[in-house]
Amino acid sequence: MRRWLAPLLVLGAPVAVAAEPATREAAAREVPLFRVAPARGHARAFVQLGAIDDEAGVAAGGEASYHSDRCDYLRAGGQLRVGMNDTVRVAAEQWASVCVPVITMEFGHHLEWDVRPSLLAPLGLRPGRNRRETLRFHWQPLRGRLPQVLAAVERGEAAKQGLPPPAERTPAQVARLPQGEVIIFDVDLHHTILWDASTTAPAAALDQVEAAPFRYVHDRFTLDIVAAGGVFADDGAMVHAWLVKLEDFGIGPIDVTGGIGIVTGSAGPFQAAVDGYRPREIEVTSPRAVVGLAVPGDRVTASIRASHDVDLVPDGYVTVDSRLAAALTIEGRATRLSLEGALAATEVHVPGTSRVATATTGGGALALAHRLTPRLTASARFELARSFYAADVLAFERAPRWGASGFVVLEAAVAR
Repeated sequence: MRRWLAPLLVLGAPVAVAAEPATREAAAREVPLFRVAPARGHARAFVQLGAIDDEAGVAAGGEASYHSDRCDYLRAGGQLRVGMNDTVRVAAEQWASVCVPVITMEFGHHLEWDVRPSLLAPLGLRPGRNRRETLRFHWQPLRGRLPQVLAAVERGEAAKQGLPPPAERTPAQVARLPQGEVIIFDVDLHHTILWDASTTAPAAALDQVEAAPFRYVHDRFTLDIVAAGGVFADDGAMVHAWLVKLEDFGIGPIDVTGGIGIVTGSAGPFQAAVDGYRPREIEVTSPRAVVGLAVPGDRVTASIRASHDVDLVPDGYVTVDSRLAAALTIEGRATRLSLEGALAATEVHVPGTSRVATATTGGGALALAHRLTPRLTASARFELARSFYAADVLAFERAPRWGASGFVVLEAAVAR
């Protein structure tokens, strides 16, 4: 998924970007970006004039980064957006990360303050303004080319058993082995806090962990075998696993994604014990699956992806989401046009309610960016959707409505 919008990953995006930006403020920052030549380091600063929905305003921000093929050694950036309608509203973002250069050990921080969800985003944020802070720790204790990692493991096993080191493989034998990279026990941890806008106090927290005992990376594709993880909140937990997952495997001009696994989510207070087991009020167990096709290209990129998964939301409820998403991007020398669409069936399991809320959401988005000069870009985005995040919904009602959202922005930027 991260490669569907590769131009957005070069400048300005604090984290890997999915096909649909999670917030409207992030979309306003990302849509004007154009593909640039890869470099070890970059710096960018921008100023925007325009309007998001019914708020006219100004925004300023920037980012600096120095990176390798594996991670960003150093990345820091942010933006401040001031909008005015009946009152003045301020939205801000800040992101930073540092990676230990010798091994892949990354520490990151991302703060979003008074940002609004995109209409096409799945449940996870709240309607209206959101304040969210995320801390991240990512570690790959052993990573290297398969022949070198395999030789190191063989030497280690021989030393454990008191045997002499095995004979080194010849160059011809090494050439016959797969040449991709092997990652042993990839660990990714996130601690997320939702802040209450009325009291500026933490309102909900969530801890996420992903662990892949064996990951193989070669060119564009990634293979996970028995990758597992969990999500934990004060009043809930979720445990999930991919039995196998293959991401962006190239078959001719097409990248194929597929995965199958299982997930269990629970929320609410514990119930009376039955045979020594104390279930929570809500418990949902389901298969998880993903299937996707993507056609990458320099000028035209197309993708379609279907998924079924269970999620635990920081506010303490469980969602079962079946989703179909598609995207098409056409890019010329000075103009880029993007079309996105999503259709989802969502079950919402909220503790304390007697029934499961089932809703169908979905819609589309159209984005256009045109580079007027090397440093001046005009962009616009419009989305229409049946969404949990319709503009006039300020409290979580579990009942989606039709809504529209959009922005028009004129951006002046400098980059190196």
